[in-house]
Amino acid sequence: MVPVAQNRWRGKGTNIESISANKTLVASDYPCQYLTPTGAHRDVVLPALITSAGLFFFIRNGAGASYNLVVKNPAGATVATMLPGASLLVCCDGTQ
Repeated sequence: MVPVAQNRWRGKGTNIESISANKTLVASDYPCQYLTPTGAHRDVVLPALITSAGLFFFIRNGAGASYNLVVKNPAGATVATMLPGASLLVCCDGTQ
């Protein structure tokens, strides 16, 4: 059996992206998300729970100033508000 973290990283990399709209992550997205919101605060919606058990995402707000990333669960509830320069590790057990 391969540990979840080792299996999840195998063959994966980092997504570096400027986002001008909200972003919804899916289970097949890279585990490292370096996101720079432009023009306004942006929501980052986590993948559906049924597809996310054992997954994690490391999210970095690349904004130099002004704009936050608001990380939300699939139901739309706020998990965290990330100030410019902040990082967050989000893990899913398939139920939360």
